[in-house]
This record gives sequence, C-alpha cells and structure tokens, in this order.
Amino acid sequence: MVRPFDLLNRWIVPLEKAHDYLTLQNGKKFEIPFDQIILFSTNIAPRNLPTKRSCDGSGTRSRSTTWGRRSTSGSAVRCGERLGLPFRPEVIRYLLDEEHPRRGVRLSACHPNDVLSRVAEICRYEGVPLRLDNGLVERACRDYFTEL
Repeated sequence: MVRPFDLLNRWIVPLEKAHDYLTLQNGKKFEIPFDQIILFSTNIAPRNLPTKRSCDGSGTRSRSTTWGRRSTSGSAVRCGERLGLPFRPEVIRYLLDEEHPRRGVRLSACHPNDVLSRVAEICRYEGVPLRLDNGLVERACRDYFTEL
C-alpha cells in the first residue's frame, strides 16, 4: 500500500517527461516509456463529484462550432484535425441531436476533446484507420458518459 501523495510525488516527473527509469535486481537501470492514464476509483455517486463544469450553449450553430473547433495557443483548430480524425458535420449533428438528448447530458466545453479522443482511442485499439462515424460516436459516448 502506498499513500496517494507518495505515489503522485513519485510519478510527477515521469508523467511530465513521458518516460521513467527502472532498476533491475542486479542494479542495471534502463529507460521505459511512461504513457499513463490516471484513473481514480471511488464509491461516491458520480453526481456528487464536481469534476466537470457545465457550459450552456447559446444556440445550435454555436454548439456545432464549439464541437468542430477548439482553441489551442490562441488559434482555432479543429479537434478532429488535432486527433487525426476527419471532421464530419453530420456526425457532430448526430451527437448533438441524438446522443446528448438520449443520455440527458447537457453540452459541456470539455466534451469535444473527450468524446473525439475516445473515438480515436477506439480506432487505434482496434487497429483500424482513424474515422468519425455515428457508431463510433455512440460507443465513445457509452464509454464516456456515466449512467446515474
């Protein structure tokens, strides 16, 4: 058992540098990639965890623009382009018109990056070319949004 403080303190440099060093029993040290996703588990109900803040959209057009664009270093670039996904407005429309209402989820500013990142992860895991379609968006939403 390790205290969370000690574990995070140990991981701070490897998380920033994306590599770590391991030492074998014979004393030999070697570098390994350190590409981690930190996942915390709790028995607290998801609705009680203030991990994300909701942002109200100001109309369908601005929501669609938010989903298609993300500000990075002061310049607007498409989330999909950054992730290597082709931008398909009809799939974003499906997400806004079908997936969000079906799940009772209000649109939040973090959703474009989070859901599209999950789509890219699914493609990479399955070893298929990066693509954006309704089926992948549905799977990404099923993985991403917590049922209350």
